[in-house]
Amino acid sequence: MSLAAFNTGGTHNTVLVDVDNATGFTITVAASATPQVVTDALFTEKKNNTNGGITFAAGVATVATPAGIGRYAVCASLGDALGVLSTFHFVQVYAKEAGVAAAVKGSKALRTEGAAAVRGSTGVAIAIVDLSAVGDTVEMRLGVQTNGNAILIRSAALELVKIGEV
Repeated sequence: MSLAAFNTGGTHNTVLVDVDNATGFTITVAASATPQVVTDALFTEKKNNTNGGITFAAGVATVATPAGIGRYAVCASLGDALGVLSTFHFVQVYAKEAGVAAAVKGSKALRTEGAAAVRGSTGVAIAIVDLSAVGDTVEMRLGVQTNGNAILIRSAALELVKIGEV
């Protein structure tokens, strides 16, 4: 077995984007069939040691230079989210790999709201993505059960950690 596929030393490429704000922001998802990118002025990049390999803007992490190409473990989480009573909402990782249109990757984290409004965690969606070309992307998307439902987000995070080469 070759070790060439493993990142065996040095600093791992890491990108962390998050929000932790008492007021938060609201995302209204227009269509239940089309999860929406989680983005807001409060949802900002906190760490990026990719030396320009990956950039983050408008909720999307994009491979900007060949230094950002690689296989990444991706975690997307809503730590404090409040939805519409007696419905569900979820978070998923979407990625554009090898220039192909963005598609769902990995697991979905789902939360069902009770009959009374209660703040709580939606959970963590996890995926492994192969970003093999400049322009490939990763994003966290929010989905809902019913068209037009709004979710108040007070804490969330999107984390990419390079785990190997593609």
